[in-house]
Amino acid sequence: PMPVRHGIMRGTSFVQVCYALESHVDMLARALESDPLAFRLREVSQPGFRPLLERCAEMSGWRQGQPGSGRGQGVAICHHGGLQLGVVVAEVEVDRTSGKIHVERLWGAFDIGTVINRNTLSLGVRGAMLWGLGYALFEEVGLDGHRSHTHSLTDYRIPRFSDTPPIDIDFLHHAEPGSPRGCGELPVIPTIGAICNAVYDAIGVRFYRLPMTPERVRAALARA
Repeated sequence: PMPVRHGIMRGTSFVQVCYALESHVDMLARALESDPLAFRLREVSQPGFRPLLERCAEMSGWRQGQPGSGRGQGVAICHHGGLQLGVVVAEVEVDRTSGKIHVERLWGAFDIGTVINRNTLSLGVRGAMLWGLGYALFEEVGLDGHRSHTHSLTDYRIPRFSDTPPIDIDFLHHAEPGSPRGCGELPVIPTIGAICNAVYDAIGVRFYRLPMTPERVRAALARA
């Protein structure tokens, strides 16, 4: 049995795996002195990702500078639920004094098959990307051994309207033909990795634990 009572988490293991994997891919790209988006374009084995990466680069005006400027962009990809493909680019600004991360903008390109109701789908995707922002920056259950100190939404920070950036999305259909494949939790997952990689681009610090709270950002900068 679980040591604590638990609820529902969208994406389950995909959330942790994609965050770790896409952080590692960025680290490889940096070690090879390669642009992270260009590195993925060159190395990705699933051809359906290439038009999504190119579309996100076009929408975001992709640019990468020397880490440490305080403002940065990051990218992450996710292959989820069979033939659901997604790419997200995030742009962030980090206040070194307060440690606060502000997500300036999000862009997403998704290949999920035939789109039937674009309006409903767009609303769901934007909500899912905002959910990913919450995982990256705010949402945390405080545990002490087997006891939870988070009892309600009063203690559990979720994104507010003031945290919500402009979100631009597009849908492409370049994977294998077929019926609608659904989107579900797909947009949640790469959003987390994209924000984390953007934070590294902004301040040159890699985070191995989420959420990236102001306290953790200040502590990481003090150690850097």
